[in-house]
Formats: sequence, structure tokens, C-alpha cells
Amino acid sequence: MRAPSIILAVLLVTIVAPPLGAADQPMYAPIDMQVRRVESGGEWRDAKRSGSYRAVIRSRFTGGLGYDDLFVEWVETSSRPPKVVARKRVKEVGGLTFVSDLRLTYSQFGSRLEIRHHTVARARDGGEEWEHCLTLGSPGKYTRKDGPCSEAG
Repeated sequence: MRAPSIILAVLLVTIVAPPLGAADQPMYAPIDMQVRRVESGGEWRDAKRSGSYRAVIRSRFTGGLGYDDLFVEWVETSSRPPKVVARKRVKEVGGLTFVSDLRLTYSQFGSRLEIRHHTVARARDGGEEWEHCLTLGSPGKYTRKDGPCSEAG
């Protein structure tokens, strides 16, 4: 009767025990507490590399008010581990606003980032509202058009 108990004990240890070294390795690097949102998607290519885009919203709070900065990162996914090869602050967002929504899309027109902003009051009630469409290019490059990406064709 001892053999089944030993087999059961070995099975339990195998199922419950974490993989070797798992306790030593963090699941991921610590995330900056000011980072409010991250979106990944699309694809880019240049002569030697390829990868995807990542949009990062970083929020700052001053005197009870929140402001966002938006960054686009070009992540080289063909390298192991993947690495950020370029990062650019989207100056059109300005850092004195709140990004209410953003969306990375990929279509026949390439990769695009649609950015929306509106105040709580909204434009019809005297608030502010705008949309920008960024067409994303090779590392560090993008072009901007006002309005949603569906109209930027």
C-alpha cells in the first residue's frame, strides 16, 4: 500500500510545485505607475527590421487635474527579446489634455492610430472635442490628419 501513496505524493508535487527558477524571475518588468493605458498592434518594416507599434498614455496630476502625454513606440519583434527601437512623443496631444480614447488599426492604408479627446462637458456644451488620425511609418515617423481615421483615406 505504500507504493500508491508515494506515487500520489510525487504527482501532487509535480502538479502543485512551481517550475524551477520561477520564484527567482519576475513575470514582467515593473510598470511606471503614471502609465494609464497601452495599446499594441499594426506592423512596420524597414530595410533590416520589422515589428509592431505600441501607443502609451502617461498621465500626470497637478493641482487635482489630470493631463496626458501620448507616446508611440516602434517595437522590433524580430529580435529576441523584442525591443523598442524608437519612441516619439505625440506633440499634437500637447500634454495639457485628456486622451479619452485611442485605437490602433491596420488596413490597406497601413497602420493608423486614432486619438480622441473630449472634456466632460463635450463640445456642444462648451467643452472641447477633437480627433486626430496618425498614419504610422518607419521607426520615429508618423503623419497627422485632423478627424477620424475613417475619413483620412
